[in-house]
Amino acid sequence: MRGKSESVEHYRVLALFSKFYNKWFVASVENFPWKFDVKNARVLARMVKKTGSNYQEVELKEGGDWGPSQIFCVKNYSDILDVDSTLVEM
Repeated sequence: MRGKSESVEHYRVLALFSKFYNKWFVASVENFPWKFDVKNARVLARMVKKTGSNYQEVELKEGGDWGPSQIFCVKNYSDILDVDSTLVEM
């Protein structure tokens, strides 16, 4: 990939999805399979920036550093590197 770079960023989960009978459904936190090797799980996430011990939502601006597909994204749960279950105020 010429001209592309990768970086690891922080995200806040907005929704969890599980696949049943070849269709995607919103999953509850209690029923979500919290294993990294699961193939039938996805998350809707929003990018946040960590400053000290707080998190700030990254703004979507025209001509900004990040595009809409980086700030709001749906990813397979297996693509997630680490999960921090700490509740933080936004």
